[in-house]
Amino acid sequence: MDELNQSFTDFQTLATESVARGERFSGLAAAFAEASRRIAHPAALLDAGLVYLSMNEPYARMLRLPPSALVGREYS
Repeated sequence: MDELNQSFTDFQTLATESVARGERFSGLAAAFAEASRRIAHPAALLDAGLVYLSMNEPYARMLRLPPSALVGREYS
């Protein structure tokens, strides 16, 4: 399995475990951050309302903004 697929398989596992423990989005965002920091491809996690929950550094660089400027804001 390539690095990208393994990272998101790891995220799915961490997210499933977070949901099973009753954790909210902050737990999922932390799981995503952990899984996505190991990949070189841009990746972001948004909720159902298209609000950024987390992103990796390549995604932030692509938008030329720090993650802190985007997390908690709508995609649009």
